[in-house]
Amino acid sequence: MTSNCVSGVNGAGVVVQAGEVYGGVHVSRSASQPWETRPQQLPPDPPVWCDRENELARLDSWAAEFAPDGHALLVLTGPGGIGKTQLAARWLRGRSLPGGQLFADLGGSGGALEPEVVLRHWLVALGVEHAGHEVQGLWRTVTASRPKLGLLVDNARSTHQVRALLPAGGAHTVVVTARRALPALAGHGARFLRVPPLPRDGSQALLRHLLGTERVHADLDAAEALASACGHRPLPLCIAAARLAARPGASLQLAHGGLMESLDETYAELTVDEARCYRVLGLLPVVDVDLDAVATAGALPADVAERALEALVDLRLAEPVRRGGRLTVRLHDDVRRHAAALARDDTADMQQEVLRRWMGWLLATATSAERQLAPWHRRLPRDLVYLPNPAPFHDHGAALDWLQDHEAALRAAILLAEERRWDRTVWQLVHAMWPHFHRRKPLELGVDLHQRGLAAARRCGDRLAEREMLTSLGVMLRGLRRHTEAREGAALALESARLDDDPRGMAQALNQLGNIHLEQGELGLARPLLEESLRLREALRERHADDAELYSRQAGLTRVLLGWLALDEGRDADAIEQLGQAHSALAGVGDRLDAARALAFLASAHGRSPDQLPRSWALFDRAEAQFAEAGAVLWHARVAEFRGDVARRHERWGDARAAYTEAVRRFTTVPDSLSTDDAHRIAALLDQLPSVGDE
Repeated sequence: MTSNCVSGVNGAGVVVQAGEVYGGVHVSRSASQPWETRPQQLPPDPPVWCDRENELARLDSWAAEFAPDGHALLVLTGPGGIGKTQLAARWLRGRSLPGGQLFADLGGSGGALEPEVVLRHWLVALGVEHAGHEVQGLWRTVTASRPKLGLLVDNARSTHQVRALLPAGGAHTVVVTARRALPALAGHGARFLRVPPLPRDGSQALLRHLLGTERVHADLDAAEALASACGHRPLPLCIAAARLAARPGASLQLAHGGLMESLDETYAELTVDEARCYRVLGLLPVVDVDLDAVATAGALPADVAERALEALVDLRLAEPVRRGGRLTVRLHDDVRRHAAALARDDTADMQQEVLRRWMGWLLATATSAERQLAPWHRRLPRDLVYLPNPAPFHDHGAALDWLQDHEAALRAAILLAEERRWDRTVWQLVHAMWPHFHRRKPLELGVDLHQRGLAAARRCGDRLAEREMLTSLGVMLRGLRRHTEAREGAALALESARLDDDPRGMAQALNQLGNIHLEQGELGLARPLLEESLRLREALRERHADDAELYSRQAGLTRVLLGWLALDEGRDADAIEQLGQAHSALAGVGDRLDAARALAFLASAHGRSPDQLPRSWALFDRAEAQFAEAGAVLWHARVAEFRGDVARRHERWGDARAAYTEAVRRFTTVPDSLSTDDAHRIAALLDQLPSVGDE
């Protein structure tokens, strides 16, 4: 397959570029603090509940057998449409779960979700704003002290998927639904229930609820034949009954087919717009799809798409999903297969248009979020075939939430674009996701997608895009402490920028290389690289008055590193000079978080001199307040560590002990492996302090 590296073609066949049209922290709670977030993610009860009392009683009995401080792990199996999810949600809703309820559909035929993606969403729901890169360890740490949770893991296809999602600690309750048994879960103490079809009386009761007692009693034989044809399964019964409910004069004999026959008959009666939305839902490689995505992919006005989706929900073809204020739906696995088969009957050009429109909507909206969250991120072209124009985000929270909610969709789009060799779409989607990687810290995912973006940029021969992928990849590799790989990538980016005479790219690569050497304690190697980066950035600021704020910020970031380096080399006056200028530049352009970082280092620099201790303490207080306001827990912990270093330097043992103790506490509330290492390191410093804290 050849690589598609053109900019994109609109409906008139014109090549378009629409690049400029669109506009490492955890938040957690310690075990001693009250849990304020209590998520309620279970799917709602169906409008009609049918007879499952025997199964509910069986689950109650099994749950009672588990030890009071142990997990209850229950696995419900059975064919599609048998009612596994509804039964599981109904049972969990009746349990005492003070920690809340979490739900994940692992995908079925809609594209499997990776366990790490699920865990990040769950952690955010539990109040952990940034899940970081050690997501499984973080999940175990958080759940070890969490009040009892109820987890519904829907559509599991392997034991591996489930095992990665199991919590730690208290007596949580986990219910898994799967089409086939997952016998290896027996090793985790699982109980297995194969969900049977509805009993005859249950099927009749369901039909009476849906169609009315009089209508069912008027032709009991036809009702029984209908229930038998549907295998006494709730889903096909509901779909057949929804179709009959809209035709009050029709005989029940008209709906004697099974699920596929019912779906065929129901689809045949959809309007053109409803049918188009149904096929779009079958074609998109995601489980949950929101209204804006369907409208754009289906080339429909939003109000038309909304009415069509509501009709699909009424006909039991789609299920509504709670997400913000916008209508979001998902299809049952069997229904999705039916919709996908119909979509494949469309022409290849029609299918490609749907996917291109969907990817374009994701790219345009992610770019809008990027502009809101990272206005200084280097702007690269956005090649949009159909030019969707999403509404801009007006605050950081909404933009960040959108990226979090659509992480799985963005990843699926990148993988599909890679498969089809839509290479510019691959790297542009990765580039637009940068604020998500930078703020939420899903570092392994970021590394994987940036490596794909890098390969796609190289296939296109786009050297600027290649440099952006290399430098952003390096940031995430540094976060994972994979310094050798980060250094190799930064060196490639620097060589490329020099060949293309790109001073901004050169400055970025030099800054990256200097940062890597600084983190590894290689001060002599770091200094010339950072000094050259600063020289380039200040020259760019002088040369480009229109972008003076951009280059002032970049120069400020490099000065933070130079100040840090001067501190490590014992050049206190130079450190104060660099960090003071860095703080002024960063605060001047509104970058409060990086300005607070400069303050924290500046406080440490002033703390070297005994007569400057009051000023040092005041600067620490300001930095601490700004990090707390930003929810920057990791840097909040770092300030406590810096404060302890200053106190220890001046033998103020009581202050040092208090600060280090606070630093350990704060690092412990940022439960990934790197922060755990920091907590152990500072605990060792605590042990070295004199036992009597007299200054």
